[in-house]
Amino acid sequence: MDWLPVCRALSLPLVVLVAVAPGAVHAMEGVPQPGKGAELVLLVAPDLAMEPEVRSVTSVCRLVFAYDFALAKLTHFDESRPSSKALAVGGRLAKFLLVDWALVDLAVQAQHEFFGHGWRAREQRLEVSSRFGVPFPYLYLAGPEAGAASRIGARFGAQLVLAEAGGVEANYLAAWQINRDAARRAGQLTLGQLDLYLWEKLYYSAAYFGNPNWRANDLIAYRASLLSLWGGRTGASPESIFEHLELAHLWNYADPTLWSLVYHLLVSHLWHGEREMALPVLRWNGFWGWPASRFNLSPFGAEHYLDLFAGHGEEWVDLYLRVGSSGLARYWGGGLHAKGVRFAGRLVLGAEVDLWDQPAWRGEFGPGAPNNAGINFALDAAVEIGLGLGLTGKLAYKTPGYLMGQPMAEGVYGYLGVIAPAPESWPWPEHAGVP
Repeated sequence: MDWLPVCRALSLPLVVLVAVAPGAVHAMEGVPQPGKGAELVLLVAPDLAMEPEVRSVTSVCRLVFAYDFALAKLTHFDESRPSSKALAVGGRLAKFLLVDWALVDLAVQAQHEFFGHGWRAREQRLEVSSRFGVPFPYLYLAGPEAGAASRIGARFGAQLVLAEAGGVEANYLAAWQINRDAARRAGQLTLGQLDLYLWEKLYYSAAYFGNPNWRANDLIAYRASLLSLWGGRTGASPESIFEHLELAHLWNYADPTLWSLVYHLLVSHLWHGEREMALPVLRWNGFWGWPASRFNLSPFGAEHYLDLFAGHGEEWVDLYLRVGSSGLARYWGGGLHAKGVRFAGRLVLGAEVDLWDQPAWRGEFGPGAPNNAGINFALDAAVEIGLGLGLTGKLAYKTPGYLMGQPMAEGVYGYLGVIAPAPESWPWPEHAGVP
């Protein structure tokens, strides 16, 4: 394995950190501390990349769900009697099915089509056009042809595999971001985050276990692209690839966050009417921890992740492992993300290191391509600028290779953005006393 690219990747971010950190801390003298509460994060990158834009869509969805906080704060419904309890539960169920589900489906569509398929296709210089569709549950009435879709220019090989898998990759990335942000806030989630997380995880379940006509086109195209790319080298058949994907996909449900949020949706929200919930994070002597699983479709086949979020106070880490199970190639990796390190009380820094071993990427995975080691190294920062607003940014460098939500090519990438208070931390007026 060639570790020279690893050394090259480490050099630039370290030089930048040494050069700018002291000056940045000095420049922040007198600036208020970044807010420690719930936050909206709106990010932008030059190429509208997956990681920042998916997170921005999540924040926009959270902002839209301010309507739910307004309902909760401005109204009150007495549920002490059985009849009024049944009416309240029925109302919440109707709101979830007819309003909330449609809102989160539009957010998932944006992530899936425009910043999943769309970004991966643009990155590989493929022609792509994406459109929104009729959201669930109304899509059941309109039919599958009225759903969201992306058309990717005809191409074969790794570029097409990446573009076909990019949609669900964006959804699984968004779910991980929600999980990560909840864990670092002692497990706290809002109703909007809960609904969005569940739909990110379940968006394509019907393609594996249900009606193959519902949003199954991506899975069929992905299977065909995998077969085209790897089948001739391994002797894999279409049936064996699809059977493996069905089995590997079960890892998507081996997720404590998923089942905890199913409980909170049914019991905490629909039955009790709560709008804010908490994961049962593990606590000991001031430390906290929360395990989580991830699933992903990579250019080599299914990937399985195991994350451990842990921290103390504001400082926290995400330690993870990733392994491939397709048998089409050998691919694995891991990483450590350390966040929340405060300097001078005014600047919060974080760092990420991701390592992997996978078939070498040189714009394609050529026949008999050897495995190469790779690395991604990133630095991020956040600082408040007043009135509860803040600025944030990330600077990263990676060697060639596949990393969930990140560019394939070697080079520098990053984003800039703003931070604002989330709706649940706004000064809402008290309810108007509606009976």
